[in-house]
Amino acid sequence: MFFYLYSFEMFSSIIMN
Repeated sequence: MFFYLYSFEMFSSIIMN
């Protein structure tokens, strides 16, 4: 579950950038 959150945050960062 934690890994999923981390992945989501990383993805979000890429999209924001």
